[in-house]
Amino acid sequence: MASTIKYMGQVITLLAKGSETNGRLAFMEVKVRPGLEPPVHIHEREHELFFVLEGSVRFYTPDKTFDAHAGGVGFLPQGKAHTFACLTDEVRALILVGATGPETVGMDGYLLQMGEAARDLSVPDPSTIAPIEDPTETIQVGASWGIRFLSPEDTKKALPEYPGFGVRVS
Repeated sequence: MASTIKYMGQVITLLAKGSETNGRLAFMEVKVRPGLEPPVHIHEREHELFFVLEGSVRFYTPDKTFDAHAGGVGFLPQGKAHTFACLTDEVRALILVGATGPETVGMDGYLLQMGEAARDLSVPDPSTIAPIEDPTETIQVGASWGIRFLSPEDTKKALPEYPGFGVRVS
């Protein structure tokens, strides 16, 4: 059964959860605006595949930086640092994560634990979202689901082309 949550301002509808796929896959739709993108992170358990439905995004990985527009795909392999930046005022995408080993996918579990039930489907203005003052819980919960968030220093080493969290790119 689909669940729609808000996490860091993003609107995420979990269309298929790991708990419904024997832990092998999770499938979700995300709506996001510039300034609400995720910090640089690594999925230890899963590959991530983005299919852009509306808008344009720039993906940052250690191997390359590339743009994807509506109809485009971004593959983010397990074990590699990555993030993305919105190039348009709003992006809508489908995300599929697939487990790479015996552990279950973790992204959906993390989002369900950290997000809150959505009362509406609008993506808020980024200026209305309070920054996370103490990332300790986020880091701990992420680690429990196989998601590792990089420090600013590690981010500069892993993704030298990445302009930084919350920086608008064009």
